[in-house]
Amino acid sequence: NDRWDVTRFWSDEELVKLGEKESPIDRGAFIDDAHQTLEQISEELETARLELGALTLTTQVRSVPLNDTGTFRVRAGERITTSQIRAAPGNIPVYSCFRDARIVKGYVDETTLKKLKIPIEVNPLVTVNANGASVGKVFVRNERCVLTDDVIAVEVLRDDIDPEFLAIALRAAVARGGFLYEAKLFAARVRELEVEIPVTQDSKYDLQQQRLISAAVKRFDDIRQQMTELGTWSKTARII
Repeated sequence: NDRWDVTRFWSDEELVKLGEKESPIDRGAFIDDAHQTLEQISEELETARLELGALTLTTQVRSVPLNDTGTFRVRAGERITTSQIRAAPGNIPVYSCFRDARIVKGYVDETTLKKLKIPIEVNPLVTVNANGASVGKVFVRNERCVLTDDVIAVEVLRDDIDPEFLAIALRAAVARGGFLYEAKLFAARVRELEVEIPVTQDSKYDLQQQRLISAAVKRFDDIRQQMTELGTWSKTARII
């Protein structure tokens, strides 16, 4: 009744059981755990280096501009406000320009969307954050959802270009252009970007190679996540 921070009244043992705290660890055990994890990460990095290197050496690519209207359709999402979402709660996720792909602006009712004439995305597509602190972040959306006007959608109009690979290529294009440090990246600027797509010996888009590269890059990204988690664990570990 007196304080909001009720965890201060629980014992350390109780907080560990509740998952509010990690168990304390002595320096020797910390060194052993960190060393084992670093060895595992090092081995996985070496495997990723060899895998990505082999794929790069054997892959021919073609630079394709996003303003190629026969291959891509680049457009902004729709204007929808937080108050409109709150007024009509439902099950359609609304994505805006957040740093994490899992964060939603809210969930809105499908009937309300129809009344507002806001389309629901039904096909897989790649999105680029156009505004805010996460400008330039690229995600893949494989679900029925709504995009706000702070998000640029890149639709693939062919069946021989994989959206997962396109996202990888688009992240590289954004990084090369330095757009991660720009204030805005709206549709007109996204159309100026070019992506490199693998092609076969007869100059057709190589869908199989795209998928191999996508899988390899996903494994590489998983390793990066392990490194991030190791850093967080190292920083927050309670050493005794």
